[in-house]
This record gives sequence, C-alpha cells and structure tokens, in this order.
Amino acid sequence: MAKKERGVCRPIEVETKALVMGLREANRRALNPLIVESDCQVLVNLLKNGMDDFLAGEKVKWRFTPRKSNSVAHWLAHAGLSWEQQIVWVENPPLSLCCLIEADLGQGPSGQN
Repeated sequence: MAKKERGVCRPIEVETKALVMGLREANRRALNPLIVESDCQVLVNLLKNGMDDFLAGEKVKWRFTPRKSNSVAHWLAHAGLSWEQQIVWVENPPLSLCCLIEADLGQGPSGQN
C-alpha cells in the first residue's frame, strides 16, 4: 500500500510525480507505444527533451492538451484526493471514468474532431 503524502506542493511537482509513476507502471507492464497528455506546457516541453534516458527504446508521444480538453485527468486528480492508497486500473476502471475516456477518444488530439 502506498503512503498518502500530505503537504504543500506546486502543481507541476505533483503532476510530474504522477506522470513518472504512470510511466514506470506502463514500463513495468510493457505498455507501449504511449501517448502522454498534460495541460502543463512547461512539463510537456521538459519531458520531450529530458526523458530519453528514462524511456530508452520506448515509443512515447508527448502532447500538450488544454485543460478544457483534459476531463480524464481532471476526474482522476479530483477523485485521487479521497483515495487512501494508490490505485492502478489496467482493466475495468469505474464507469464514470470509462465514459470520459470514450468521449476523450472521440475528440482526437487536443480536443479536436
């Protein structure tokens, strides 16, 4: 069980930590290619230019996605505030999350049809 950390962090610190944890889990499960989206342009630029060693041999596409088009991330961040432990879904995420994922997939990159 992961320890829930309390304290004050800047949003970019929290998003970076969550993204690295997600990349490690995807790597552990040999899930690739990956599309990683963030509403933080600074983070996307840093990752595009600084993750080559971490992701050696992996196929990762980095995308800036405006917050208004990133409802899945918003749902996860909001829901995560109430979780007492780390949760990883590979199959069968909650129905409310599935609906957002399906809607997101229908929009294409950066919320565009």
